[in-house]
Amino acid sequence: MAESRSNLKIVIVVAVVVILVLMMLWVVLAYNSTVSQEQSVNSTSSDIKNRYTVKVDTMSDLVPQLDGFAEYESSLLTNITQLRTAWLNALDNGDDVPALENISNQIDTQFAALYAVYENYPDLQYGALVSQYMGEVVDLNEALAFARGEYNDAVQEYNSSIKSFPMMLFASSFGFEEREYWGSERPGDGSNL
Repeated sequence: MAESRSNLKIVIVVAVVVILVLMMLWVVLAYNSTVSQEQSVNSTSSDIKNRYTVKVDTMSDLVPQLDGFAEYESSLLTNITQLRTAWLNALDNGDDVPALENISNQIDTQFAALYAVYENYPDLQYGALVSQYMGEVVDLNEALAFARGEYNDAVQEYNSSIKSFPMMLFASSFGFEEREYWGSERPGDGSNL
């Protein structure tokens, strides 16, 4: 009988050790998966930031090419210059998504105004270079829409992961925090980016 109690204790100890090892393994795998998802969010966020930086640089390069533009829309020139500075400062300061989104919305608004001037003042002398710049910015807008969709998809996957049971029990202790979507569009809400 003493031997069966000893065997029972060994079985219980082995079972507890196996359960603890399995739990540790699960925690390690879940942590690594969440780190990978977080890196995907960071990568897609960087893509958006880089594309907006190229956009403001292209807009800044475009404006001097518009002969006579300053006489028509000098405030637009000032706004574009100020937004370029604000964007670069926000990136340098490590501002969060809502702050960057606010500036990017202003950049988009100024581009729309710039494009309207381009279309509404045919008497201004625009060359092939101006048309090329305008085409580049339009292409960047399309690439930004795609990049925002990729970012929001990555955020959705990451946020779902850290809010799912049982990872939600460990997420905050590992420093994982919910991330913001870029724009009012959310994956699955039927909005177009």
